[in-house]
Amino acid sequence: MLPKLPRSSQELSDCRFWVLAGRAGA
Repeated sequence: MLPKLPRSSQELSDCRFWVLAGRAGA
């Protein structure tokens, strides 16, 4: 499940969270 393109700062934060989680191997 990939996050949608961020439309706001909140969604951008969520996107960055998923990226960091992916790098952590979550």
